[in-house]
Amino acid sequence: MDRETVLKMWTRWAAEYVRKEKDLGSLEVGKLADFVVLDKDYLTVPIAEIPSIRPQMTVVGGQIRFLD
Repeated sequence: MDRETVLKMWTRWAAEYVRKEKDLGSLEVGKLADFVVLDKDYLTVPIAEIPSIRPQMTVVGGQIRFLD
């Protein structure tokens, strides 16, 4: 699978699967602000580097839960 498809599986499509697409799955006004900031660009790093991507920050419900 290409990276864009995998990203949609983790975000928008997962929200649709649990029937919460109005609250989850993308960053939009009125949706819950759950997201992760990564140390590398998932869409452009070489495939071999994907397993080495690490989170720098996670935000859940608009609150920072992890900050490195």
